[in-house]
Amino acid sequence: MHTMKQARHKLAKSAAAYALAVTPGLYAAGVSAADSTITVKGEVYMEPCTVASSSANLVLDFGKISAKGLQTAKSASGWLTQEQTIALTDCPAGTKTVKARFDGAADPDNASIFKSSGTATNVGIWLAISGDSTVIAPGSTRTATVANGAASFKVGGKLYSEKGSASGGTVSSTVSVTLSYE
Repeated sequence: MHTMKQARHKLAKSAAAYALAVTPGLYAAGVSAADSTITVKGEVYMEPCTVASSSANLVLDFGKISAKGLQTAKSASGWLTQEQTIALTDCPAGTKTVKARFDGAADPDNASIFKSSGTATNVGIWLAISGDSTVIAPGSTRTATVANGAASFKVGGKLYSEKGSASGGTVSSTVSVTLSYE
Protein backbone atom coordinates (compact mmCIF):
# COMPACT_ATOMS: atom_id res chain seq x y z
CA MET A 1 0.00 0.00 0.00
CA HIS A 2 2.77 2.33 0.71
CA THR A 3 3.81 2.17 -2.91
CA MET A 4 0.35 3.10 -4.14
CA LYS A 5 0.19 6.02 -1.74
CA GLN A 6 3.62 7.24 -2.93
CA ALA A 7 2.51 6.99 -6.56
CA ARG A 8 -0.65 9.05 -5.87
CA HIS A 9 1.37 11.67 -3.98
CA LYS A 10 3.92 11.87 -6.81
CA LEU A 11 1.09 12.22 -9.37
CA ALA A 12 -0.57 15.00 -7.35
CA LYS A 13 2.73 16.91 -7.11
CA SER A 14 3.26 16.57 -10.89
CA ALA A 15 -0.25 17.86 -11.64
CA ALA A 16 0.26 20.87 -9.37
CA ALA A 17 3.63 21.65 -10.97
CA TYR A 18 2.07 21.41 -14.45
CA ALA A 19 -0.77 23.75 -13.49
CA LEU A 20 1.72 26.29 -12.17
CA ALA A 21 3.81 26.10 -15.34
CA VAL A 22 0.86 26.42 -17.72
CA THR A 23 -1.01 29.25 -15.93
CA PRO A 24 1.59 31.53 -14.34
CA GLY A 25 -0.56 34.60 -15.05
CA LEU A 26 -3.35 33.33 -12.84
CA TYR A 27 -1.08 33.12 -9.81
CA ALA A 28 0.85 36.30 -10.55
CA ALA A 29 -2.31 38.34 -11.03
CA GLY A 30 -3.41 37.71 -7.50
CA VAL A 31 -0.14 38.87 -5.96
CA SER A 32 0.86 42.00 -7.89
CA ALA A 33 -0.79 45.31 -8.78
CA ALA A 34 0.22 48.16 -11.12
CA ASP A 35 1.96 50.95 -9.25
CA SER A 36 2.41 53.11 -12.34
CA THR A 37 0.94 53.64 -15.82
CA ILE A 38 2.79 54.62 -18.96
CA THR A 39 0.78 56.55 -21.54
CA VAL A 40 2.34 56.77 -24.96
CA LYS A 41 1.55 59.86 -27.05
CA GLY A 42 2.86 61.43 -30.22
CA GLU A 43 2.06 62.32 -33.79
CA VAL A 44 3.44 61.26 -37.12
CA TYR A 45 3.08 64.09 -39.60
CA MET A 46 3.92 64.73 -43.21
CA GLU A 47 6.76 67.16 -43.76
CA PRO A 48 5.59 70.26 -45.58
CA CYS A 49 6.40 71.07 -49.14
CA THR A 50 8.29 74.31 -49.78
CA VAL A 51 6.12 77.25 -50.80
CA ALA A 52 7.86 79.02 -53.67
CA SER A 53 8.96 82.52 -52.65
CA SER A 54 6.94 83.94 -55.55
CA SER A 55 3.81 82.38 -53.98
CA ALA A 56 4.19 83.71 -50.45
CA ASN A 57 2.17 86.92 -50.93
CA LEU A 58 0.03 86.88 -54.05
CA VAL A 59 -2.02 89.79 -55.39
CA LEU A 60 -5.08 89.32 -57.56
CA ASP A 61 -5.35 92.68 -59.30
CA PHE A 62 -8.67 93.23 -61.03
CA GLY A 63 -7.62 96.63 -62.30
CA LYS A 64 -10.53 98.91 -63.15
CA ILE A 65 -13.96 97.29 -63.55
CA SER A 66 -17.00 99.35 -64.51
CA ALA A 67 -19.77 99.38 -61.88
CA LYS A 68 -22.21 99.45 -64.83
CA GLY A 69 -21.73 95.68 -65.28
CA LEU A 70 -22.59 95.01 -61.62
CA GLN A 71 -25.97 96.73 -61.44
CA THR A 72 -28.14 93.63 -61.81
CA ALA A 73 -28.57 91.11 -58.97
CA LYS A 74 -26.20 88.13 -59.28
CA SER A 75 -24.05 89.91 -61.87
CA ALA A 76 -20.32 89.40 -62.26
CA SER A 77 -17.33 90.92 -63.96
CA GLY A 78 -15.31 88.93 -66.43
CA TRP A 79 -12.82 86.35 -65.19
CA LEU A 80 -9.53 87.83 -63.94
CA THR A 81 -7.05 87.63 -66.82
CA GLN A 82 -3.95 87.29 -64.64
CA GLU A 83 -4.46 84.35 -62.32
CA GLN A 84 -1.92 83.69 -59.59
CA THR A 85 -0.29 80.37 -58.71
CA ILE A 86 0.46 78.98 -55.26
CA ALA A 87 3.46 76.83 -56.24
CA LEU A 88 4.80 74.10 -53.95
CA THR A 89 8.12 72.35 -54.49
CA ASP A 90 10.35 69.86 -52.66
CA CYS A 91 7.40 67.81 -51.41
CA PRO A 92 8.81 64.86 -49.45
CA ALA A 93 8.51 61.34 -50.85
CA GLY A 94 5.23 59.80 -49.79
CA THR A 95 3.29 63.07 -49.99
CA LYS A 96 0.34 62.33 -52.25
CA THR A 97 -1.85 65.41 -51.92
CA VAL A 98 -1.83 68.96 -50.61
CA LYS A 99 -4.97 70.54 -49.21
CA ALA A 100 -5.38 74.31 -49.23
CA ARG A 101 -7.88 75.90 -46.86
CA PHE A 102 -9.03 79.40 -47.85
CA ASP A 103 -10.10 81.62 -44.94
CA GLY A 104 -11.37 85.17 -44.91
CA ALA A 105 -14.47 87.23 -44.22
CA ALA A 106 -17.60 86.09 -46.03
CA ASP A 107 -19.69 88.56 -48.00
CA PRO A 108 -22.79 89.50 -45.93
CA ASP A 109 -25.06 88.99 -48.94
CA ASN A 110 -23.56 85.68 -50.10
CA ALA A 111 -21.51 83.52 -47.69
CA SER A 112 -19.99 81.63 -50.64
CA ILE A 113 -17.83 84.57 -51.70
CA PHE A 114 -15.32 86.77 -49.93
CA LYS A 115 -16.27 90.18 -48.56
CA SER A 116 -14.62 93.26 -49.96
CA SER A 117 -13.43 95.66 -47.28
CA GLY A 118 -12.93 98.37 -49.92
CA THR A 119 -15.13 101.41 -50.54
CA ALA A 120 -17.18 99.92 -53.42
CA THR A 121 -20.54 98.70 -52.11
CA ASN A 122 -22.50 95.58 -53.05
CA VAL A 123 -19.36 93.93 -54.47
CA GLY A 124 -17.81 90.66 -53.32
CA ILE A 125 -14.94 88.52 -54.59
CA TRP A 126 -15.58 85.17 -56.25
CA LEU A 127 -12.45 82.99 -56.16
CA ALA A 128 -11.94 79.69 -57.96
CA ILE A 129 -9.17 77.35 -59.05
CA SER A 130 -8.30 77.77 -62.73
CA GLY A 131 -10.25 75.33 -64.88
CA ASP A 132 -12.89 74.82 -62.15
CA SER A 133 -15.52 77.51 -61.85
CA THR A 134 -16.72 76.11 -58.49
CA VAL A 135 -16.50 78.99 -56.06
CA ILE A 136 -13.93 78.81 -53.25
CA ALA A 137 -16.11 79.74 -50.29
CA PRO A 138 -14.54 81.13 -47.10
CA GLY A 139 -13.45 78.15 -45.00
CA SER A 140 -13.48 75.70 -47.90
CA THR A 141 -10.63 73.47 -49.07
CA ARG A 142 -9.24 72.42 -52.43
CA THR A 143 -6.90 69.49 -53.08
CA ALA A 144 -3.95 69.26 -55.47
CA THR A 145 -2.12 66.07 -56.39
CA VAL A 146 1.63 65.95 -55.80
CA ALA A 147 3.57 64.83 -58.87
CA ASN A 148 7.36 64.70 -59.08
CA GLY A 149 7.62 66.44 -55.71
CA ALA A 150 5.51 69.46 -56.72
CA ALA A 151 1.93 70.70 -56.62
CA SER A 152 0.14 73.97 -57.37
CA PHE A 153 -3.10 75.86 -57.06
CA LYS A 154 -3.80 78.38 -59.83
CA VAL A 155 -6.26 80.88 -58.37
CA GLY A 156 -8.40 83.33 -60.27
CA GLY A 157 -11.64 85.12 -59.71
CA LYS A 158 -14.16 87.72 -60.63
CA LEU A 159 -16.06 90.47 -58.88
CA TYR A 160 -19.61 89.53 -58.00
CA SER A 161 -22.67 91.47 -56.88
CA GLU A 162 -25.37 89.44 -55.15
CA LYS A 163 -27.83 92.36 -54.88
CA GLY A 164 -26.71 94.46 -57.84
CA SER A 165 -26.57 98.24 -57.56
CA ALA A 166 -22.78 98.22 -57.07
CA SER A 167 -21.19 101.60 -56.42
CA GLY A 168 -17.79 102.77 -57.53
CA GLY A 169 -14.86 102.51 -55.16
CA THR A 170 -12.02 100.20 -54.20
CA VAL A 171 -12.16 96.42 -53.80
CA SER A 172 -9.95 94.80 -51.17
CA SER A 173 -9.87 91.51 -49.28
CA THR A 174 -7.37 89.28 -47.51
CA VAL A 175 -7.59 85.54 -47.89
CA SER A 176 -5.35 83.31 -45.77
CA VAL A 177 -4.33 79.98 -47.26
CA THR A 178 -3.37 77.16 -44.88
CA LEU A 179 -1.75 74.06 -46.37
CA SER A 180 -1.89 70.50 -45.06
CA TYR A 181 -0.30 67.37 -46.46
CA GLU A 182 -1.30 63.73 -46.88
